[in-house]
Amino acid sequence: MTTKAKTENKEAHVPRPTVIKATVPTSALRKAVALVKKAQGSWSGCIPILNCVTICAKKGEKTIDVEFRGVDERVIATIEGSGDGAVAVSVRTLDAFLSGVMAETVEINKDAGDAAVTFSTPTFSLAMVPNHVEDTPEFKWDDDAVVAEFSLAEGVLAHLLALTMPFISREETRYYLNGVMMTVADDTLIAVATDGHRLGRRQAKLTAPCAPLLPSIVPRGFITLANAALGKGEVAVRFTNTQVEMRSGSVMMRSKLIDGVFPDYNRVIPAIAPHTIRFKAADTLPVLTAVGRSRAGSFSANAMKLTPGGGGISIECRVPDGETMTAKLDAAVEGEPPVMGFNARYILGAFKALGGKEMHLNTADSHTPARLTSPTGAEGDLVVIMPMRV
Repeated sequence: MTTKAKTENKEAHVPRPTVIKATVPTSALRKAVALVKKAQGSWSGCIPILNCVTICAKKGEKTIDVEFRGVDERVIATIEGSGDGAVAVSVRTLDAFLSGVMAETVEINKDAGDAAVTFSTPTFSLAMVPNHVEDTPEFKWDDDAVVAEFSLAEGVLAHLLALTMPFISREETRYYLNGVMMTVADDTLIAVATDGHRLGRRQAKLTAPCAPLLPSIVPRGFITLANAALGKGEVAVRFTNTQVEMRSGSVMMRSKLIDGVFPDYNRVIPAIAPHTIRFKAADTLPVLTAVGRSRAGSFSANAMKLTPGGGGISIECRVPDGETMTAKLDAAVEGEPPVMGFNARYILGAFKALGGKEMHLNTADSHTPARLTSPTGAEGDLVVIMPMRV
């Protein structure tokens, strides 16, 4: 390689000076930066560029993109504003600054010769040395690779996740359970999550025909952020074989899917059995809450024995130190349910996730998983819980 070629190659890798000049409404910028801060969450402290919010303005346009550019995720909030240029700065520092801004707009300025970028109002300003925008991770998305796309009506995403998010596993060794599995069949979106001890499933009929979607595992972090940022609105969803995209209003989110095989959840769901207990929320929730608080840190301490009889059901919880909690509840009993044992916190979580004033527990015997449903729930709503020895 000639000296000239070496020089040109070296210059090609020298980052261009950061230059930006923009005017942005404070409230919109504050909200967008807060969203990026949430998206950045688990990356905090790892790599400086991953702790940044990237602000991009294009000359002649009336909008500005406020972005989180992660290794496996990208979040873009488009807000009103004008200017030209791009800058990447610490999201936590900018978020702290914006919390104290009272002015309606913020000016962003940095010339090629400046060491710092300034965010300023007439009475308050912040100067920060930016990172190079070129160093931010590139998240590649191919529209031609989309295998399924559909729209969810207002609030449907939040409704789906309400019965699945509580059951996402946090055990990293079983990484393929660290998210919500989504699949489309017969124009119906099915969402499922499980931690191996309990499972939640909810489905929604799509408003338009959709290509079938093979089971795709959407990561927990992305799901949590999407639920908070997009869940209550109308959401446009697209899947490739390895990625997912969700859009609502001015926010667009993309993430890699978990590269793993979700278990065949249908094999875990038991058939409907002849034995059913109908719990009332008003009577049951206070008891379950008390049991859960008695020894919150111990899995075995939350073991709860259910004994049908006497026109209702008795609940007994024994903890390692020998204490015992007992309660008698009015409950309608169908068939001849056996004496059963469950984790009280799991039953409580199922009650809250299903919602409603009543919950039905259906089981074949004390050794097989139990089906939990709500009589007011939608078709397909289901929680499955593994039994415990008591």
